[in-house]
Amino acid sequence: WGERQGGTNAIGMALVRRQAVHIHATEHFLSNQHDWSCAGVPIWDPRSAGLLGVVDVSVPAQQSHPATLSLASLLAHTAHLELRERHRRELEQLRHLAWTHPAARGGEWSVVDRHGWIADAADFGTQRRVRLPDGIEPGAVVIPGLGERVAERLGDGWVLRAGGSHPAAPPELISPARPM
Repeated sequence: WGERQGGTNAIGMALVRRQAVHIHATEHFLSNQHDWSCAGVPIWDPRSAGLLGVVDVSVPAQQSHPATLSLASLLAHTAHLELRERHRRELEQLRHLAWTHPAARGGEWSVVDRHGWIADAADFGTQRRVRLPDGIEPGAVVIPGLGERVAERLGDGWVLRAGGSHPAAPPELISPARPM
């Protein structure tokens, strides 16, 4: 249903515009879609802020209702809330796993998920999220806002222990996930 394959349609346009859209009857590019009314709303990943997909509500054009776009928006928002709750549970599991790790017994450390969200920390002045280097590997890494750290795998995340001599760089701001 991309714009190139299906012409103007709610799914393709929501993906291109990255916002909610409603395409009714002859607003569709292809004539075989003129009997439909469709609403498409993007779903955003609350962890990475990346576009995951689109909720589509399609009904026969003669049965269309002005609230179709509102329904699609509500469904996308519900999906976003579920994804956010799953992420909260993942961070909680990572936090519990962290307390079994030797690094959590002293010094400065942070436990982050693969997107840089902080599950737990014993660092002074840590943020809610840090920018992890692309392709992070175990060993010495420089984390903007924290400085040099020693990265160790922990489940699906990382323990970042204080280490090295590089001072902390100014923190990099990361945009939060797009609001619904």
